[in-house]
Amino acid sequence: MINIKFDMAAAETVWRYFEDYIGSNYQNDLQQRAFHISRIRACLSNIKAYFDKVYVLQGKNFIDIDNFCRVEFSIENNYSEIIVKNIYLKIKRA
Repeated sequence: MINIKFDMAAAETVWRYFEDYIGSNYQNDLQQRAFHISRIRACLSNIKAYFDKVYVLQGKNFIDIDNFCRVEFSIENNYSEIIVKNIYLKIKRA
């Protein structure tokens, strides 16, 4: 099993993403946002299945996940750990 860990910059992006949700208490987009974050974890947990989508820029690993975000990550401890370095959202936030 692969452990997914978020560096501080990536964790802050996730925090801001949930902090500025759209809607009221009864109708909002939090469920969709949670799905997006779960997709990041799912793709990285199964990184070997997504190797054809991984690319390297300036020595850093990146993967585009759906049309939602670009994730910068590193693989540690012989593929047992993936560290999410940064998340670059492609969608506009409110």
